[in-house]
Amino acid sequence: MSFTILHCVARAGTLVSAAFTLMALLAAAHAAVPDIPAVEGPVTGPGEMQPGIRPGPSGTNLQDFGYIMEEYFVSGIAAGQPYKTRLLLRKPPNPNRFSGVLVGEPTHRGGNGLICQFARFGIGQRGHACMTVAARRINLTNPATPGAGLYEFNLERYGSLRVADNQTNEIIAQVGRLLRENLAGGPMGQYVVRSIVLTGTSDSSGATRTYMSSGPMLDHADLRMPDGGPIYQGYFVSSILGGALVRRSPTRRSSRCRRSSSCTAATVFAAPTATSRPTVSAATRCRVCRTTTRARTRRSPAARTRISASFRTGR
Repeated sequence: MSFTILHCVARAGTLVSAAFTLMALLAAAHAAVPDIPAVEGPVTGPGEMQPGIRPGPSGTNLQDFGYIMEEYFVSGIAAGQPYKTRLLLRKPPNPNRFSGVLVGEPTHRGGNGLICQFARFGIGQRGHACMTVAARRINLTNPATPGAGLYEFNLERYGSLRVADNQTNEIIAQVGRLLRENLAGGPMGQYVVRSIVLTGTSDSSGATRTYMSSGPMLDHADLRMPDGGPIYQGYFVSSILGGALVRRSPTRRSSRCRRSSSCTAATVFAAPTATSRPTVSAATRCRVCRTTTRARTRRSPAARTRISASFRTGR
């Protein structure tokens, strides 16, 4: 009797192992590993750089923590067409201060990285870094908002940049892979990136949500690291223009999050598992280890904003 039971258990284990192997093979077949883009920079001219962030009260800005700001141009092929665009990095004053967490965001149509702007004080205290990528055509030319479009800000400096609307997700993926690979001589240099959280608020949250679960374009479930894991370890989006759920999909709710009415700005991440698209709820309060970057200071109304948000981990 006991031998029969052990035989059945062993056989069941073999079947389960085979099933997991098959799932991994299917996931790998489904995945598309994005190219690593070419990098030019740090760019120093001609003329003034579009800063990509609004300054706050003295003592709350990343430069007050000694942060280094660097601009790069990245280029490659996305959606079958060439592109060239801007990558803006803000890093602690030296690699020993870097937490390993990179807070990424597609550039807002207003020209800024708003999550890095709103949560700058907590980011600076904890030694996180910020990345903003101009992944959409509106980031290059936006005549309706003075200073937002890179062309309108400084055509001499940015006139060579080109982005098509259908390239956005692949550009975001290529930049993410570039930074995750920690290449010798890469834009992050000796700052070793462990995790990237892709964020956004209002307009830029729309770009992030499109990357999370697009439909017509390749997205989070398709664009993977060479080992099949996700390029971005988590997502944080706020001001999603409504209280509805963002495209439900069969991912598990993080045990670290619970239901509530609002969410303070946070860097949130989770370990990768399968290739299913992440789901975002408009009423989730995120409590994630001790990596929260609270968007509050005593002197800055923008930084005190409690952001109604939604989150599901990047699995």
